[in-house]
Amino acid sequence: MQKNFSFTFDSQEHEAFIIGKELSVLPNFVLIHGGGFGAKERVYTYSAELEKHGVTMLAFDQSGAGKDAVNIKESSLKRRADETAYAIEHFTAKERLTICGSSMGGEIALRMLEKFDVKSLILFCPAVYDTKAFTIKFGEGFTDIIRKQDSWQNAISLKILEKFTGKLLILIGGLDTVIPEGVIQALDAHSQNVSHKEIYRIPGCPHRYQDWLNEHPDELKKVQQKVIEYSI
Repeated sequence: MQKNFSFTFDSQEHEAFIIGKELSVLPNFVLIHGGGFGAKERVYTYSAELEKHGVTMLAFDQSGAGKDAVNIKESSLKRRADETAYAIEHFTAKERLTICGSSMGGEIALRMLEKFDVKSLILFCPAVYDTKAFTIKFGEGFTDIIRKQDSWQNAISLKILEKFTGKLLILIGGLDTVIPEGVIQALDAHSQNVSHKEIYRIPGCPHRYQDWLNEHPDELKKVQQKVIEYSI
């Protein structure tokens, strides 16, 4: 079942939905979608299977996405992190969460580790960013910062990950040309305190994994099973 709603944060309306068997149960799984092509509907890649296993999910359009996509240049990582924290605080169970971050949402997901009791962290093709880029609007110099060679090595989110003791699942496309291999290696190196970890490379998959997975049902099933394992 799906419940559609909207909420207002900092004078901006965000469309959202909750998916689950029992909509009276507060969500314990939160999707944080990616950048320019991201939107809450990305959760549909695995939501049906999660719902079958009793997981209740929250997904919402961040600033610069969905109906607000035309305003993408006005958004920022900080704004998206603040929106996400607000949504988690007001619409989820908050305790023992599964946070799922996709692409740009990986950085936001890592930031949530400082604010909430996260049980599992799931990162799809995750990006991390130079801390200098955190407050910069996407249309006002953000791209210049992140395009500097290896700028991601200055990401404070990697330091945040070092304190995480829950479960960590990282999924990366075997043909992802957007996320440097060094980012995955750094996430691995900075997650030595997790209770359980897997890095799964999806063979033949590009960065925009959702569309690709929908065209490759065998790999989709494998990915869905891994997400289920880390979400229940």
